Amino acid sequence: MKLFMVELSVPDVALSLDWYQTLGLTVAKDDSANGFILLNAAEGHLALKRGSPSPGTTAVVFEVGDLDKAIETLEKRGYKPIRPLKTDEEEGYREIAFHDPNNYEIRLFDWID
Repeated sequence: MKLFMVELSVPDVALSLDWYQTLGLTVAKDDSANGFILLNAAEGHLALKRGSPSPGTTAVVFEVGDLDKAIETLEKRGYKPIRPLKTDEEEGYREIAFHDPNNYEIRLFDWID
C-alpha cells in the first residue's frame, strides 16, 4: 500500500497553487474550473480542493534537498517561520515550520549529513 495524496481544502486555489509551486511542487492535473489541482510532490501528491479550510488539524511535512534555500525563498516572498529552526542532532535532522496562505502548518526538514 502507498499513500497517494493529501487533500487540503482551500478557499483560493490559485493563491495556494502559487505558494506550493514556490516549494517546487509541479502540477499533475489541473481541473481549476472545478476547483481542484493535483500537485506532484516527489513520490506522492498534494491535492488543493476549493472548500473551507480547517487548519490546526493537519500538518504537511516535506523533506527538502536544501532547507536553507527553501527558507530563504519563502522569506523573500514574505512568509515568516512560525517557530525557530530546530536542529535535532540525536535524530539527525533540521526542521522549520511555516503557515501556508490558508494557515495550514507546513513543516520542511532535511537530514544532517
